[in-house]
Amino acid sequence: MSDTENFDWCPTNGDVIVPEQRRIAVYVNNWGQAVIKEERSWDQEEDAFICISKEFLPDVIARLRAIVDANPQREDPEELKRQEAEEDAKKQQRANGRALSGGAELA
Repeated sequence: MSDTENFDWCPTNGDVIVPEQRRIAVYVNNWGQAVIKEERSWDQEEDAFICISKEFLPDVIARLRAIVDANPQREDPEELKRQEAEEDAKKQQRANGRALSGGAELA
């Protein structure tokens, strides 16, 4: 670890083990919706929040669980960029294959 004034706080620095996290509250409002509220930062006038109707909560919870299961630890930003580039290249190849075959996928 470096003790210099210019400490590197980027996510790829292995010395940073706890990323910044604002406080989050979860509660039910008067309309029965789940509210997820994030504490405002020093430069914001109000807290940020979203309201989720009860019928959509199972989908939201399932998606959050899938994220936890798929990403148990913080991802390397460079690796994420590489994966996104690979996915974009695959999409482009599929699109090119459809264009060459008149709309049907090539084998």
